[in-house]
Amino acid sequence: MTDRISLQPIDSAAHAFRTLPLNSLRVRVQVDQVLAKFTIVQTYKNPSDSQIECALVIPKLEGFIMGKLLIKVGEADVIEGKVLKKESAKQKYEDAVAKGNTAVMAKENKEG
Repeated sequence: MTDRISLQPIDSAAHAFRTLPLNSLRVRVQVDQVLAKFTIVQTYKNPSDSQIECALVIPKLEGFIMGKLLIKVGEADVIEGKVLKKESAKQKYEDAVAKGNTAVMAKENKEG
């Protein structure tokens, strides 16, 4: 299990790096009695000249719930994640990648 959020290439053997370099990090916290809402904005740089399929790795934390996932790649429009059944999500992701589109799929980390 990782102890920090990172963006890692899916096929790390094909790249000379294990994680993409983090260029900037901005965190905003709103506390309302016993509930805290964190907004985390991270900017990564792709050090290669080609597109890379990556996984956003988030450490498993007790009591943590991801409420929304927004991704922006380059100057492209923002992609907002939607909760789907596992099989449907995987199929939509694979279809988008096969078409050469930017795609994002988050899934629960059951390890650690």
